[in-house]
Amino acid sequence: MNTTTWGETETSEAAPMGIDLDGVFQPGCAFFDLNNRVGSLPLQALQAGCTVISGAVMQRVTNASRAALVTFAVS
Repeated sequence: MNTTTWGETETSEAAPMGIDLDGVFQPGCAFFDLNNRVGSLPLQALQAGCTVISGAVMQRVTNASRAALVTFAVS
């Protein structure tokens, strides 16, 4: 589920998401959030015992993975 635009700002979180997330956040689940702020969904996921990766970390991992693939492809 991509919730990036919903949690991007406090203003965006003021409106209901429109999706029932009861039972979605459970220990062992991973929540990836491309926002570079800590919004309500990552906090809910953390409180439920999920692994949460923020946007900044996720972007660094993605870029490192792309660089590794390019290096592998040209070698």
